[in-house]
Amino acid sequence: MMDSINIVPAPSAPVINPQTPNSSTSTSVRVCWSLFSDDTVEYYELYYKPVLEGTTADENEEQDASMVKVKETYCTVLNLVPNTQYEFWVTALNTTGISPASERAVYMTVPSPPVIKKKLCRSCPNAALIRWESGNTNPVDSYTVELCEISRERSETAVTECVAIMGELIPIRGKHYWEVEVEEHTEYRIGVAYEDTQRNGYLGANNTSWCMRHVMTPSRHKYEFLHNGSTPDIRITMHPKRIGVSLDYETGKLAFFNTGLSQHIYTYKCHFLHYVHPCFALEKPGALTVHNGIEAPEYITFS
Repeated sequence: MMDSINIVPAPSAPVINPQTPNSSTSTSVRVCWSLFSDDTVEYYELYYKPVLEGTTADENEEQDASMVKVKETYCTVLNLVPNTQYEFWVTALNTTGISPASERAVYMTVPSPPVIKKKLCRSCPNAALIRWESGNTNPVDSYTVELCEISRERSETAVTECVAIMGELIPIRGKHYWEVEVEEHTEYRIGVAYEDTQRNGYLGANNTSWCMRHVMTPSRHKYEFLHNGSTPDIRITMHPKRIGVSLDYETGKLAFFNTGLSQHIYTYKCHFLHYVHPCFALEKPGALTVHNGIEAPEYITFS
């Protein structure tokens, strides 16, 4: 009689899939997994917890994990924190027992959309200053700034000739580095400025701002390194697609690099009397992508 009893084995370990594009929002992720066997499964238990920066593996392991039960091999997990990495793993269960846990996979939520501070934005016929809040607990890798032309038939307000954006103040003495992606025909200004720089002027046109400027002329690409309205005579033959900017308060240096060629372009040598803001401007419709929170490449020296 015992020979007629069928024993259902416990399931084997599921295989959790890596994150796929467009599988997350700022507060949710869709997690999928597979079971490469014919095991009988009644339900799955999906575990997850945030990956904390600056903690050891043992400290991260001590965190309490959240768990949801599902019958499918996928689950959309809600109420997560924007721009945050989460660790997921899954087990399968039936009447006999529980499977070994799957290997762990890291999924990430997307950043919250920036919130423009309308009350702090300023504009004049030739320029505009736009500020925003990140809305994210963790640092954001980059922002893309776009300037779009509005037809005057649709609006009585003239299109501004130059949109300038001032980043957050850099209030820490020492060395800082960020990069900006540019397109070949984009006309832009990239640099730094004091908090009290003129809002109705151009970046680099006064003694409170410094910038690298690129404009298109009928005959060539023109690059300028402007401070107080003047620039040295510098010719650049290889047009940078990604510009590295290094700032060293202690030595009073602001330097620009062509990261694609690991090449130094120009260095300002000055004594910064105050802390500065990183600044970015578009003189015609186009886009800039700013990357912060990255380490300076080895070829960049601050000395």
